[in-house]
Formats: sequence, C-alpha cells, structure tokens
Amino acid sequence: MNNNIMKEKLRSGKNVVGLFQNVINPNITEIMGLLGFDFVIVDGEHTTFNPNLAEEHFRAAELRNISSVTRIGQNDQQVIQKFLDAGSQGVLMPLINNKSDALEVVDSVKYPPIGKRGLASGRGSSYGIPQSVKEHVDHSNKETLVAIQIETTEAMENVEEISSIEEVDVLFFGPSDISSSFGIHGQINDPKVRDTISSLSKIAIGNGKSCGTIARDANDFKFYKEAGFQWFCSGVTNMMQTGMKEYLSELK
Repeated sequence: MNNNIMKEKLRSGKNVVGLFQNVINPNITEIMGLLGFDFVIVDGEHTTFNPNLAEEHFRAAELRNISSVTRIGQNDQQVIQKFLDAGSQGVLMPLINNKSDALEVVDSVKYPPIGKRGLASGRGSSYGIPQSVKEHVDHSNKETLVAIQIETTEAMENVEEISSIEEVDVLFFGPSDISSSFGIHGQINDPKVRDTISSLSKIAIGNGKSCGTIARDANDFKFYKEAGFQWFCSGVTNMMQTGMKEYLSELK
C-alpha cells in the first residue's frame, strides 16, 4: 500500500478534511482527490458497497493521491479483510461499544504480532511484487488507520478505555447517532450533543488520539476545531445537494 498521507498529517498535528462516499461511481472519488480533499470514506455501512465496488474507489484514490478509509458495518475479520485486501488504507468501524469490540477491530486490521489479520499477496499488498512479505507487513501495520466510531450510550460511557488502545488512531464521534441516543433525532447541533462530544473528545485527546466528526459547514468546523478535533468530513450527496440548490436558487 502507499504511504497514508492522511495519517501522516494527523501525526504531525494537522487537520484533514474528507467526505463520506455514498455514490457508486469512482469518478467522484477521483474528483475529490483533484480538488484537494485529504481522504475519502467509502461507506460500506449505509450503502450497497461491497469489496468489488469499493476496489474501484481505492484505485481512484491512489491515482489522485487521496487517502482511503472504509466504513464497514460489520465487525467481522473476514469482512474487514476483504476491504483491506482490496486496497483500503484504513477502517472506520461503527457501533463499537467497549474496549473488547475495539480490540477486535485492531485484530482484524493489523498483522501479527500486533493483530490477527490473515496474510496473502492480493491487491492490498500490490500482489507481493514491490516489497518482501516482511516489508509489506511492517509497512501496512504502520500505515493502516484504525478509526472507532462513538455513537451509542455504552460507547460514550467507555471512551476512556477505548481510547487507551495504542493501535486506535482516531475516535470519530457520530453526531446523528448520538442525537438519536438522546432521543433528539437529527438535532446534531443541539447543545447537549455538541457539549457531550466536546467533553468526551478531551478524554480521547488526552490519551493521544485524534478526534473526528461531521462538519457540514464552516461553523461546525470552527466549533470542533476549537475543541481540538483534526478529522473533519461531510458527505458526497450533501455536497451535491448544496451545490444544486445554490445553482437553482441563483438561476431562478
């Protein structure tokens, strides 16, 4: 796999900006790279993406020098491994509730002796051509991103123990699901949601983790950046809707 530019930026304390990709056509991922986004999250949780479809986005990301992450809706080693072997540079795992759940993700993403990922010479390892097996394992263990999504009541209670795991790079706070946990569905800017996310992020940042969340506009970005967040994203379809509405409004 290529060097994970997004992960390098996070290590150096820089902000990174990306989009959830929920449109099947990989040309959009390529355009994101050309526009200067830092990463794409191929959404395998809320779309019909499978490893075959996702693989084309990983190729587009590599072509245009944008990092790739896959949100995989199933914390299962065989499922996770297929996306990694297809070329994903990282995993964002939703519905993680505790340290044990998070350690299962690490086991699936990292090769031994860190984790338990199976080893084969597929696309994710460039078919074993440019590097020795050992070089690939060492490089992949260093470059592959592990991001854990915090969105349930139980997960919020366990941020301390989840963020204590050395191999976890990012805690991603999902405002939509957190708002649902509070019974205020979709009210992602409600003070209770924002204050909870800001408070919990301090624990994760104190444990040396980067924090991420949804930033649909400059106000969201400013609020969470001031709270110490580094990883910001919106969604491809949100961007498309905004652009279309603005265009129609101007013309009509």
